[in-house]
Amino acid sequence: MSDLQAQVGETVILRYHDVGFCAAYDAMGLELFAYLVHDDPDIFARHMEASGARRLEWVQAVADRELSPVILIAEDFATKHGPIFPPDFLGLHLYPHVERIVAAWHSAGVKVLYHSDGNYRRAIADLIACGVDGFYCLEPGVGMDIVELKRTWPQMVWSGGVDGVDLMERGTPQQVRAEVLRHIWESDALHTGGMFVGTSSEVNPPIPPENFRAMVEAVGEMTNPAFLRGG
Repeated sequence: MSDLQAQVGETVILRYHDVGFCAAYDAMGLELFAYLVHDDPDIFARHMEASGARRLEWVQAVADRELSPVILIAEDFATKHGPIFPPDFLGLHLYPHVERIVAAWHSAGVKVLYHSDGNYRRAIADLIACGVDGFYCLEPGVGMDIVELKRTWPQMVWSGGVDGVDLMERGTPQQVRAEVLRHIWESDALHTGGMFVGTSSEVNPPIPPENFRAMVEAVGEMTNPAFLRGG
């Protein structure tokens, strides 16, 4: 990690980890998982306690703000229609572990972004209460428009809101540029900060290079020197 960071200079290599939540239902499938938590919820609770404790050990071993000032906690729990699990279930089995791990990263001076696919808007307030500093993977096609989210929660950092499929793969460079400028202009991020411009998913092979280039270059078209000076 340190060797890679040395090669890219000021570019931040953003690492990620989970808290053990998705690992359980990914391994057994949602149907079997639903039977498990219904018939013997203590088993899953013990799994989460053990997983959370292990992740805390990781944080204590590797947290280094000089190496990377931001980390990503990734736990997918939503579809395009909303969270898969009800709020009380997430409040019992996910949020307490997120909160503890976020606090551990913060104690090392590292900021934390939370990632989930899908439309997890109904869970945002609860995740903010866990102490996260922002969110990544905002899919505009399922109701996660970065401009609207930034206006609603201006104190948070929002990242990855450029549609990674319909726009980046199938659109034109001009359309990509227009969308990036809309994000920056309509959210007022040029004056307030709190936005990482990026795709809503990975930069996959079907994305034409000229579209990726248009996204990057569009960011540089709008500058605010006073913001960089703290004015």
